[in-house]
Amino acid sequence: MSLKVYQNIFLYPNFVNALQKIILNRSSSNFNHIHKYFLEQRYGGVHYLEAGNINNVFINSDSLKFMNRIWALENNLPRGTSMDKIIYAQIEEHKSDVFYTQNPAKYSYSFLKNLPGSVKHKVCWQSPPGINTNFKGFDLVLNNFPKSLEKYSSSGIKTAYFCPSFDPGVKKLHSPSKKPIDVVFIGGYSRHHSIRNAFLSHISKLGDQYKIVYSLDISKYTASLNFIESYMRPLSKKNGFDTISQYTIPPLYGMNLYRLILEAKITINCAVDSAMNDRGNMRCFETMSCGSLLISDSGKYPKGFIDGQNFVMYKDFDDAEDLVLFYLENEEARKNISTNGRNLLKKKFSKELQWSKFCRLIGTL
Repeated sequence: MSLKVYQNIFLYPNFVNALQKIILNRSSSNFNHIHKYFLEQRYGGVHYLEAGNINNVFINSDSLKFMNRIWALENNLPRGTSMDKIIYAQIEEHKSDVFYTQNPAKYSYSFLKNLPGSVKHKVCWQSPPGINTNFKGFDLVLNNFPKSLEKYSSSGIKTAYFCPSFDPGVKKLHSPSKKPIDVVFIGGYSRHHSIRNAFLSHISKLGDQYKIVYSLDISKYTASLNFIESYMRPLSKKNGFDTISQYTIPPLYGMNLYRLILEAKITINCAVDSAMNDRGNMRCFETMSCGSLLISDSGKYPKGFIDGQNFVMYKDFDDAEDLVLFYLENEEARKNISTNGRNLLKKKFSKELQWSKFCRLIGTL
């Protein structure tokens, strides 16, 4: 199926700010060079659609306003053209058949209704919880969390199960034979992650014996709250963040995130509170793409994920601690499972299969 897709990737503000600083210090500032550099960072690379013909998918992010405004100027759009109109112009030039976004809450029904005539289908990816997201105007909602898909479909929207993939971008990086970090966690830290926050505090007990690194994207609200609490309460009354702060580094994304995982023997994972019993967030796919041992919370994982064979599942915090200790002390078992995990993704969750599945889903609309 010959399909042209305009894919809009959601980016966290911290990554956007860091990327903009790097771009401003580079000598070349034309759109093609900046866009190429952005794609090379592989932020959200497990979600990138990659067709056999590279021109079939135009991957962009409306979060990168500085980059898209350069495109607008190079294509003779007036200064001050809105992002919506820039996107319309990019779609017209690309002749996209499908508009596919990871940020559906950002796009109104009016925006979707006025997309250029080449666009036949509007598709979005929405991870749980998707609270108050209005899917009006979208033809299809995707993710790999069945319970949330059931919830979305109850409102009358068409949904489908669709997984992230192995990211071949990681193959460009060196994987050290001796990994200097014992345990890594990468993810968000906020009041919406109560289970995760307690989990990280629990695993922090191993910090006296092993090297632990938490790369956390801390919400502004949480950062402010932790500062206020630490200032107003005695040091002996540590809050949750105080416990893990000594192991925390700034958030990493894309290739820098991959570099950190590649240096880790074990990557621990804990789903967001709203995922219910569904599992398989993008961190699972990033970890297994890198060949680090994934130790993640119990639940329903994508088909092919087998506990003890290609990843490891824990029942509770104490079980997670025991499993981390066991696999740090049993290198052969750890390497066998992590290798199986990487091979699973390369074989069953490849970019080719991801693209084929996407095309089949569009064919049902």
